[in-house]
Amino acid sequence: MEKTVNSTTLALVSAAGGWLLAIFLAVTSYLERRSQRRQDLLLSALGYLTGGSQKRSIGLAIIEGLWSSHNRFRKSLIPALTNQAVYLLLESSQGDARHEFHNWLRIMRLILSSKWEEEFFEFYSELADALFRRAQKVDEDEEGVLSPERGIMIGPTVAGIWLEKLKTFARIDIF
Repeated sequence: MEKTVNSTTLALVSAAGGWLLAIFLAVTSYLERRSQRRQDLLLSALGYLTGGSQKRSIGLAIIEGLWSSHNRFRKSLIPALTNQAVYLLLESSQGDARHEFHNWLRIMRLILSSKWEEEFFEFYSELADALFRRAQKVDEDEEGVLSPERGIMIGPTVAGIWLEKLKTFARIDIF
């Protein structure tokens, strides 16, 4: 009888161990696939950022959807987002296109909602410089809106407000 109990116990422990291993492998596989899908989605979002205003909007929507749950990707995203913000402020040919201004606002909200990290100080400083340039009252029209040849249209007051927000967030004491 003792051999029967031991062999029954051994069979039950082996079966339970097999089920636990199967569950562990299934969960691990699921988490790995989910992580890979999110990583692929973020890579495609970065590609969308360079494809014009509508594609930029799609890329931002993807990033916004994944933003809170993916701190590990922010190390790649902060430089890309600050670069996009500077581009829109100083280089874009969209001028008075409000949808690009809205894309810029979304980028700024993402940047300022992230955790401040000293390693990004240079990126924050470049963005602050672009905002400082746009806050200068040069070539204004009758409504006080800066009308540059390049870059989205943003008034000096609005640029100054965002510059102050960025300076506070990024711990910048110049400008």
